[in-house]
Amino acid sequence: MKNPTLIRRGFTLVELLVVIAIIAVLVGLLLPALAKAQANAKTVKDSTQVTQIHKAFMIYANDNTEGKLPIPGLINRLAVVIGTQAMQLQGQGKEDFGKNSTANLYSACIAREMFNTDIVIGPTEVNPVVVEKKDYDHTQYDPASDKYWDTTFYANVHAQPGGANNPFCHTSFAHQGLFGLRKKMSWRNTSDSTKPLVASRGTKNGAMTGDDFKKSPTLQLHGSKKEWEGNVCFADNHTQFLSSMYPDGVSYECGTGNLTKDNLYNCEFTSCGTGASGAAAGDAYLGITIGVPQENMGTHTVDALNP
Repeated sequence: MKNPTLIRRGFTLVELLVVIAIIAVLVGLLLPALAKAQANAKTVKDSTQVTQIHKAFMIYANDNTEGKLPIPGLINRLAVVIGTQAMQLQGQGKEDFGKNSTANLYSACIAREMFNTDIVIGPTEVNPVVVEKKDYDHTQYDPASDKYWDTTFYANVHAQPGGANNPFCHTSFAHQGLFGLRKKMSWRNTSDSTKPLVASRGTKNGAMTGDDFKKSPTLQLHGSKKEWEGNVCFADNHTQFLSSMYPDGVSYECGTGNLTKDNLYNCEFTSCGTGASGAAAGDAYLGITIGVPQENMGTHTVDALNP
């Protein structure tokens, strides 16, 4: 007769199925929570990157006497005429407004090693056109040869991959439009907590309804996928996670001087009139500039800024 203490007993089929069922239920409960935790972690990282970009801008501003954040048209200026000869002189000459695009802004900062190429790509990015420029050519930063950044760094979120021109977009983030009164008043080292400067992208022209809102890929960057949410860094370097493109505390002057709530991604100043104490170019206007900006919105098409 066998010793009963030596008898080994395994799981029955029923017991095994019960254990599998319990594991399946637990996985079903934990996966959504895990996915939400991962999404939240990416949003937090996105916030950190937005803050880091603006902080680098502030460090740059501290190094110049006027306290201005980086402006490509002041980094690579227009030629100076000496006698009868036009010459490119570093730090001399009038601002070249046509260079104040998003691609040039971020590329100029990367060339100066203010931040790396990965910082301008959001961790929540869903647009397949938006990719990191891992082959950034730092040798293109050569002021002695009138070169200040890699000109193959692109910023067109509507580009088609593999196209002959602007084949990719190398940044996720919008910024304050570098033209008009907003550049003079806001694009500088200041402690103003009401001036948004760097942010997640918004819907086209700040649309709140229709296909420009419902089909906007920016709704997939953060939150519920049916509402816009994003990280916005203000001039005092604090970053907020906003659930509205009309944030509290941000307003602009319109008409007879009345303050009104400001859509961060819409150019309300075009319908505000030009006699409202400079309001024609003074509201917040965040986007990705892909056109050839001018100093005055009257010669700068709205389509040049695409969220």
